[in-house]
Parts: sequence; C-alpha cells; structure tokens
Amino acid sequence: TAGDYSIEYFVLNPDTKLKTYQQETVGVRSDGTKFPMELAVSEMRLANQQLFIAICRDARGRKEAEETLRKQAQMLDLANDTIAVLDLDGAISYWNLGAKWLYGWRKSQAIGKNIHQLLQTEWTQPVEVIQKVFFERGSWQGELVRTKADGTKITVASRWTLQHDDQDKPVAILEISNDISDRKRSEIALAQSAQRFRATFEQAAVGMAQATVEGKFLLVNQKLCEILGYSRQKLVEKRFQEITWEEDWASEEELLRQLLAGEIENFSLEKRYIRNDGELVWANLTVSLLREQNGTQFLMAVVEDIRERKQAEESLRLRAEELSWTAQMLAKTTNVLRKRNQELDQFAYVVSHDLKAPLRAIANLSSWIEEDLSDSMTEDTVHQMNLLRGRVHRMEGLIEGLLQYSRVGRIQVASEKVQVEKLLAEIIDSLAPPSGFEVKVEPGMPTFVTEKLPLQQVFSNLISNAIKHNRCESGHVKISVKELDDFYEFSVADDGPGIAPQYHDKVFVIFQTLEARDKVENTGIGLSLVKKIVEGQGGSISIESAEGEGATFRFTWPKQPISKEGK
Repeated sequence: TAGDYSIEYFVLNPDTKLKTYQQETVGVRSDGTKFPMELAVSEMRLANQQLFIAICRDARGRKEAEETLRKQAQMLDLANDTIAVLDLDGAISYWNLGAKWLYGWRKSQAIGKNIHQLLQTEWTQPVEVIQKVFFERGSWQGELVRTKADGTKITVASRWTLQHDDQDKPVAILEISNDISDRKRSEIALAQSAQRFRATFEQAAVGMAQATVEGKFLLVNQKLCEILGYSRQKLVEKRFQEITWEEDWASEEELLRQLLAGEIENFSLEKRYIRNDGELVWANLTVSLLREQNGTQFLMAVVEDIRERKQAEESLRLRAEELSWTAQMLAKTTNVLRKRNQELDQFAYVVSHDLKAPLRAIANLSSWIEEDLSDSMTEDTVHQMNLLRGRVHRMEGLIEGLLQYSRVGRIQVASEKVQVEKLLAEIIDSLAPPSGFEVKVEPGMPTFVTEKLPLQQVFSNLISNAIKHNRCESGHVKISVKELDDFYEFSVADDGPGIAPQYHDKVFVIFQTLEARDKVENTGIGLSLVKKIVEGQGGSISIESAEGEGATFRFTWPKQPISKEGK
C-alpha cells in the first residue's frame, strides 16, 4: 500500500531526520476486508541499533463521528435560523448559512470578528444587565436590533446558551436568532391601531360600548356614561337588557337573534333607555357582531342621543296638527269669504244700478226745471241748481269709485302686451286737459306684458289729479320711468300747489280730501284706489312734495305678471 511504501522509505533512508510519522491509510484484514486505519511510526535506537515502532489504530469510530459531525454541520447550515458560536468575548468561531443569508456577511468575513461590533448590536436593555443574567443563569433570550451588511436595520429574537467543557468550565456561547422585523412592524401597527381605536372610542361624540353576546357590558366610553347617567364602574356591572325600556326590548331581542344567527351583519333601531335617575332617554342604537382572533364573539354598539331630535319631531307633529287645523279653518273662511265676495259683487251691482238711476233722474229733472223756468230764475237759483247737479255727479263718481275699489284684486284681468307710451297717449287724449296744460311723456317708456286695465287706472287717476288740483289755468305734468331689477318705477310730476309733508299719508286714505268738496268736486277715492291697485301688483307708491312746490308720485310695477297666488 501507499502506507507500506512510506515505511519502507524510512527504513532504506536512515539519514532522514523525521523522528515520528503519522498517516491515515487503509488496512486489510485477514479476510480481505478493508478498514480505515491510523498509522504512527516512531524511530528509536537501542544498543546502537536503529529501530522503528509502528502503531496501528482502527479509525472507523472516529470517521463515523466525523461523518456525523459533518452531517450535523450541514444541517446547521441548512437551518433557517442564524446559528453562531462565539467565544466568551463575542468573537465568532462558527457562522452558518442562515447567518450569511440574514445578515449578508460571508463566513470568511465573519469568523474571528466580534459579533456585536460586526452587526452594530443595539441593546433593548443595558448590556451589563444582560451579561450578568446570562452568566448567572447560563442562558438569555430577548430582542436585539442589528444592522445588516447593506445597512438595513432588523429586529431579531435571540437565544444565547453558555457551553461548558468536561470540567464544566464555560468555553463558548451558542447564539440562535431569527428575524422578527415583520412581526414587530405588525405589532407596532397593531398597537398604533389599538391606540387610535382607544382615542376614537373615548373621544367619540356618541356613546360606544363593547358587550358580550349575552349583553354584559365590557367596555364603555364617557359619552355613553353621560347619556345614561351612570359612572363607568356602575355601568359595566349592568346588562343592556336591564336598562332598556320594556316596551322596546322585544324588537331589539329579535334583531339580536338574527345578528347572532348570521342572518344580518348589523342592525339599527330607535329605542328608549332607562337612565340612572329613572328618566327615559331616546337613542339611536347601531350594533355589529365582531370576532377576536381566538374566535370569541362580542357586540360593538354605537348609541346616539336623539332626545333633541325627538323633541323637535314632537314639536313638528304638534305644529303640523296646528297647521292642519289652521288650513281647515282657512279653507272654511275662504269659502265664507268667497260667498261674501260674490254677495258683495251682487250688492255693488245692484247698488250702482239702483242708485245711479235716481241720480240720473235728479240730474235730468234739474236740467228740465232750469229750462222751463229759465225766464224767471234768479242768479242765486241758477247757482243752486248747478250745485245740485254737481252733488249728483259727485255721488255718481263716488258710487263708481266704490265699485272699482271693491273689485280691485278680486277680478282676474288677462295679461297682454302693453306699449306704455301708446297707453299714456290714449289716457291723455281721453282726459282732454285744458289748452294751457302740457302733459309730457319722457322717451324710453317700456313695452311689456302686464294687466293693462289696472295700469291704465293708476295713470289715469294720477294724471287727472295733477290737472284737477292745479290752481292755475296752465301747468305742466311730466311722466318718466326708471328701470329697477324686477320692476319699472314710473313717476308723475306736476307743478301744482303741492302737498304739505304732514298730509302725505292722508292722501292715500279712502274718502280723505285736502280741499273742501264745495271747491273741488272730489270723491276721495282716487289715490286710495291707486294705492290698492299698485300694492295688489306687488309694487309700492310714494309721494315727494312740499307745499307750493308741486308733487311727484312714484310707483313701481312688476316687469313680469304676478301669479294668481301672489295676488
């Protein structure tokens, strides 16, 4: 064998300085089987003779142990955990593949280095405390923050075990670690989520509670305590069935049954709770069924205080009843008024017809008498007859004015396209002002859709008054317009005697006149009729005047016809 050749070499070359030679070789038994053998050859001299001593040892046990160790080392390399063997000062003597994969340092880079310096270990406790506990107990486990070769920080769960020799003397440290960074991030996120939940739970503007599926309160917030009037300690001793108004429990119990059976995911209802002081409080309850990771079920409830809303609803209900009653009364009153208006229209027609006929007869009779007695009538008698006919004409005007006044706003007049300039020309022509009077219409009069007759009545009365009450034989009347947002503002100005400010309101009162009727025949209805017509259209009328300075009447008229409801 190769081993035999080596021995022969030493025998044939006695000058070789080698004193001892060791070699692994293969031995052959008498039965021809081979086995691993350790061979040791030593030289010695005895009585000036050169002697060699050869020792052969069966190496099968050692080889099997080495193979076992090799397989164990291979298994350690294949482990997912990081496994390192350190001396008592932390120098690395063993570094498995798991350590290489996790930390990024190869075995050749790690062996001999201090593990805490290499990985920049950040301790969660003072290192002196950890080492003291470790050497006293022979083991330690905890969390460490370490830095990988690429600079990334990770959190590991590390377990240290102290290794002893045959004399029970500490010789090494076995460290096994695994990466828990993902778990730590999850724990941090979970803790933050729990913190946010607690903050939301406590600061919520509504009552919140956790309860068992049997109804026992587990956790309640301050708002719920305020709604129900209990301290937190007292409330968690209650079951929600105990503080529910008995008339409301049946419906809630059925919804709970459906929730626990999985038929619904959540439910909401309005119910009444019994406060600690015995008062009933209305609340809107929303309940969901939640499950913990271990499968335990619990109820999450949100309780909204709706007392104010319920009070408002009750007020609205009472108000609705009042409005309904008022509407019924208004309907009845409207029917009565409609009948009264019809009766008034009929009465006005009869009065105007029955009164006008005698008045016309009186006027005619006075004219006939004057004609028959013209030769014998004195000047004073003629004057009296003229006064008589004047009173008759005034009475006719009064009757006609009352009839028109009573009908304002009650008779529907169709809207039509009105050219105001043309309308004014027609009015002026019909009034036939004296030759000394000038009625001037400013340019820019609008054309729009409106009720013609009421507008005609307003202009006719204002222009007629301006002419009638002017004390001079000549005068000026000016009609102008200004456009506003939704209205036209018309003005009728004259240079007559004017009206003192203290009488401005009086002129719009029915039957009121500023001059004696003996001087100026006047019914006292015209301006009150104008005011009623203008306001019936949604407009307004005003006067600007001072005594001796003329008068200006301004009124607004809508650009669009008003609705029947508006009227």
